[in-house]
Amino acid sequence: MNSPWNDRQPIYRQQLVEQHLVQKRRGRGMYVGDGARPTLLADERRRFRNEEWPRVLERIRRLGFSAGELLAEPSVATPTPVRPPDFGVASRRF
Repeated sequence: MNSPWNDRQPIYRQQLVEQHLVQKRRGRGMYVGDGARPTLLADERRRFRNEEWPRVLERIRRLGFSAGELLAEPSVATPTPVRPPDFGVASRRF
């Protein structure tokens, strides 16, 4: 299996090892580290809070929403499930 050369790939792998997100096992490959999920989740939460939330909050204020209005809209928070089309075909057992 020959994959195209990517000279950034070894650097990225090394960063994952240095951050303890993956573990190298000689002769066996790389495995996800035990603390990877909480570490990645904490990083994503920090990034959301610092980068995305200020824009969302500014838009909420610009549109004039109150906290009560946003929390009282169950149709927005819980989308209605979509049923797959029937196509008029009865289910068959094969």
